[in-house]
Amino acid sequence: MTESGATPSLTDPLFAPAVVRKTRRKPALDGMRALAVASVVLYHLDPRSLPGGFIGVDVFFVLSGYLITALLIREHDAKQAIDLRGFWIRRVRRLWPLAWIVLSAVALAGLFQLWGADAQRALGSQTAAAVGNVSNWWQLSHGGYVEEFVRPSPLRHFWSLAVEEQFYFMWPVVLIGLLALARRTTAAVVWLGLGILASCSIYISWILSPEDAYLNTFSRAIALLVGAALAWGWKKFGLFSGPRSLGGRIVVGSCGAAGFVTLVFLLFNLVPEQGWLHRGGFTLIALAACATVASAVTNPVATRALAWVPLVWIGERSYAVYLIHWPLIVALGSQGTLLSRSVIVIGLSLSLAALVHRIIEQPVVMGRVSWKRLGPAGGLLCGITALAIFVAWPRTPTPQEMVQETLGKVADPGQVVAAGSEDAQPAVSSPPTTVCIPVAPDAPQFGSDSEMDVATVGELADPDAPACQTQLKLLVLGDSTGRGVSNGLRAVADPRVQIWDRTQLGCSYGPEGCPNWRESWATNVLGIEPDAVLIYTTVVIDLLGVDDPEFLSAEGAAVREKTFTDAIEIAGSTGAKVFLVSPARPAGEFYCVASNRRTSCDQSWTDAWSESVRSAAAQMGATVIEAGAWTDSRHLDTDRPDGLHLSGTALREHAEWLIPQLLAAPETAQKGN
Repeated sequence: MTESGATPSLTDPLFAPAVVRKTRRKPALDGMRALAVASVVLYHLDPRSLPGGFIGVDVFFVLSGYLITALLIREHDAKQAIDLRGFWIRRVRRLWPLAWIVLSAVALAGLFQLWGADAQRALGSQTAAAVGNVSNWWQLSHGGYVEEFVRPSPLRHFWSLAVEEQFYFMWPVVLIGLLALARRTTAAVVWLGLGILASCSIYISWILSPEDAYLNTFSRAIALLVGAALAWGWKKFGLFSGPRSLGGRIVVGSCGAAGFVTLVFLLFNLVPEQGWLHRGGFTLIALAACATVASAVTNPVATRALAWVPLVWIGERSYAVYLIHWPLIVALGSQGTLLSRSVIVIGLSLSLAALVHRIIEQPVVMGRVSWKRLGPAGGLLCGITALAIFVAWPRTPTPQEMVQETLGKVADPGQVVAAGSEDAQPAVSSPPTTVCIPVAPDAPQFGSDSEMDVATVGELADPDAPACQTQLKLLVLGDSTGRGVSNGLRAVADPRVQIWDRTQLGCSYGPEGCPNWRESWATNVLGIEPDAVLIYTTVVIDLLGVDDPEFLSAEGAAVREKTFTDAIEIAGSTGAKVFLVSPARPAGEFYCVASNRRTSCDQSWTDAWSESVRSAAAQMGATVIEAGAWTDSRHLDTDRPDGLHLSGTALREHAEWLIPQLLAAPETAQKGN
């Protein structure tokens, strides 16, 4: 469809004229695929173990952009044209048989209620989005990243497949146009086109929110375009094609080593919430992966290391592993221990991937299965999938739907009708009348106020009895300061409030201390279904990094506000009233004298934090508890013996001040009476 561009180098094996369609795989690239999919699987199993594991997807994007562009250029140079129809058919053969198997398996699993009613309700539209290669756009329009933590979908991971498929559809057309222009003008037109597209991708990522940028095709295209640029540079200038000089080998090896070290560093230190990720971070990851790919193909040491047989074996099956592992994780949920879940997920993913690779993927990709057989098989899978989704469709309102309906139908006390009156209507279903006597659990015992008392942050058992209708069922989330407040609330033993404590010491919003707080909070909210949620934390200094100068910047404010709105959305996902705390400024030697803590004790930091709390609460309909103002108004050194945590006496008095505010909100006013 296009005229020929520059003549390829006959010494370059990648761009030797294509006589047959089949190409020799490069084991080192399979090794990279193995490392990439392993990082993604470990991240999904436990974000704390590998907080930056999600960048494995970016490595896949770079590899895809590189290999697809290289194949298109080979075809163009050999035939003076690119067969778009043939290219797209090969992509369908490569990607869709396994995808359909997974979609059908997920639909069939829904018959056994593995996904939960809310996830099952959305499964039909999610499957349609996956089939239409628009899963990323579907997720963006249905709550995005946060919604997935509240109700994780077994098809969430199809977003990356959608991004790749959209690239495969658009990029060959663009490349044909660039190659046609290059023949009439200069080969630099291709570089110019790539540069313009990459610049647009970077700009789009920069102006979007972190959540939108993560799933948006145009912002994530940078990795695919960097891979495409590597393929074009390789073809046009022989870049990285085995330089003969010692200096050239040193440069290529050094760039590859630097790229690999960068990726490893990011694997252990990057988290999705970091504000710079969508403002240059995706580009940095893509460039690091690009350098690693170039070295993997040309540097003998890197090639041998990545061509290790177990890595190659996993890499050849990496696509199947990626598709299979996430539904298994969602199906297991929080059952068992992390170790047992990891063993099951990894073992089943590898076993099933090996099976489908042998009996489905290889025969289809290699052309041993004709379209006459593929068509009916695909139609059968479509029918099975649709039927399973229809049969498993919830026939009654889901928990989330009931919450949304209840929120708009709270009884008006002025409309209460006396039993037996003419206006009284029989209830559809009336539970038996029982007497519930509010019982306050045993109160914790605190020690001296002169020093930090570990009893104030001791673990709290859940109440022995369920909350009465007249009791406020309160869930407390947050860090050690929140744990102290939970103990204080228990200590005053107010029978109007039942406390479920799910705070974690040293763990709040911060990506360094608690990278998977969203998932943990969502699990607890759904499991407990509280009337109210109290989010109680101190100023989190690792939200942007200790002493990070961005903390007081506009970007810092945006990151904080987005974090708080996410927290409120998760905490209120079952209809609970959400309370946030505006904390007191840390004080004392430990928290303010150490060099890496000094800035967090500036009043400006606390003011900035509290301002973001109030802004997010106003947007989301939450209520702010001015705990910092309460502490400051007392002017008592004994309140916080270590400069941060309230003493036992202060916790009791704080709880007595706090409870009336929790019961005064319109959403909780009917409790405690």
